[in-house]
Amino acid sequence: MKDLNKIPKSNEDLAWRRIDREVVILQFDGAPDEREKILILNETAAMIWELIDGKNKVKDVIDKLLSEYEVSEEDVCKKITKLMNKFEKKGLITYTVA
Repeated sequence: MKDLNKIPKSNEDLAWRRIDREVVILQFDGAPDEREKILILNETAAMIWELIDGKNKVKDVIDKLLSEYEVSEEDVCKKITKLMNKFEKKGLITYTVA
């Protein structure tokens, strides 16, 4: 990820809850019939989601994962970039600059 100082924040219009080791996100697409989309995040993605609080920088999220798992920084950066890009594309998060 180019800018590790960006601060991701989850969309306040989403409803989400941790259930055991997963996070379930309920998203409305804004269509007239208000269809819902349900996303289920695995344990690692759930940890990342909970760190996307509008306070932690991307670098903070990376550091937290590095402290929890035995993986390379390069691998974590690639995976977090991919996941956060998906979140942003789906309208689940936005960024601010520190």
